[in-house]
Amino acid sequence: MGLILADSGGIGSVFIFLGEYLGIESAWDIILILLDLTIVSYAVFKIIQLFHDSRAKQVGKGILLILLIASVANLMNLTAVSYIVNILVSILPVTIVVLFQTEIKRIFEGVGHTKLRDYFHPDKNKENEATERVIDEIIVAVEDLAENRVGALLVFERQTNLGEVISSGTIIDANVTSALIRQIFVINTPLHDGATVIRNNRIYASGCFLPLTTDSSLNKELGTRHRAGIGVTEISDCITLIVSEETGIISCAQNGSLTRNMDSTMLKRVLSDNLMIKDKEKDKETESDKKKRFFRRRTR
Repeated sequence: MGLILADSGGIGSVFIFLGEYLGIESAWDIILILLDLTIVSYAVFKIIQLFHDSRAKQVGKGILLILLIASVANLMNLTAVSYIVNILVSILPVTIVVLFQTEIKRIFEGVGHTKLRDYFHPDKNKENEATERVIDEIIVAVEDLAENRVGALLVFERQTNLGEVISSGTIIDANVTSALIRQIFVINTPLHDGATVIRNNRIYASGCFLPLTTDSSLNKELGTRHRAGIGVTEISDCITLIVSEETGIISCAQNGSLTRNMDSTMLKRVLSDNLMIKDKEKDKETESDKKKRFFRRRTR
């Protein structure tokens, strides 16, 4: 095989060099290398996900700064600085575990609860069932808040990361229950005035500050809570639910637009359509049905 590769010219020489450098002697060695790269890539991907949040991002910058100082100090033979920085570097693993113990715990819990087949074929039904339970709890809470004229602002994070918003509030990271949501928005409590962010079907943070919309065409009767609920949807793909403290009206904001006078049926439909994982095949059937109905109208 080496002779064949050698005869093929420069490309063959490259393969021979890689084979010798990586110690490839059989097809099994190639499989092991690919497996090794896959595991490392997955680990790096999870680390990037962990540091995608703004709080983790700031810690990551600090770690990179320490490593940079350590490299420069060793290069310039700064003995005292190198000694101190090397001590800091040696305790970095423990520091990372302490700082991110909640995130690390969640990762290992997810690994423990996930079946092997789910890594390759995620169970959409289970995820949708969990999301549906969350939606039901939220609807119960929102309707109760509206009935008692208690103002509330809920933000549902989707694809766009809301790390900057979350960093302005208080991390809760709790299961979604109607009782907890009602408790968060009790008047005169510390977290009442801010927004509560729902991330990965959990109440992740409360008391968060949102950017206000600059749309001058909005109804003047809409207060700061509504303008904040609209504003965050203008810069992300999130969905917000707003309960008016004055009127008890439930509103939903998405893509910079506000829909008012929402009832439980409308809330269920909007949240389900946007938060639950959709079946692509069913979506295709739905689109084809729409086209068929359209052409039927045209032919009549």
